[in-house]
Amino acid sequence: MQLIIGIVAGGLISWIISHQYYKKSSIKVPPWAEEIIGRLPEVPPTKQKLLELFQDALTDGEVQIHPVLGIVACPDCKSPISEFREKAFGDDRVTIASITCPHCGWHQSVEV
Repeated sequence: MQLIIGIVAGGLISWIISHQYYKKSSIKVPPWAEEIIGRLPEVPPTKQKLLELFQDALTDGEVQIHPVLGIVACPDCKSPISEFREKAFGDDRVTIASITCPHCGWHQSVEV
């Protein structure tokens, strides 16, 4: 009998605590998040819509593609390519481009 009372009481206490946190989280939105939440679409965009938005950003120059690697951001930390550090070195036969992300240290060398 004590086991049943303990299980019911534990469940009730757990539900009360969870309910309080749920109410608190569903009411208060941090001020910094209000702008971001306001920009979210009502429904998730389709793949076609995402491609259209990406193409528009490329056309408008908002997004740039790296001329050698063909990427728009660091594969590890998603920093834009405008922040990459690049060095070129080589001789008459071969030129190597060394590309590094200053934020996470991602690095790639490519023969160009």
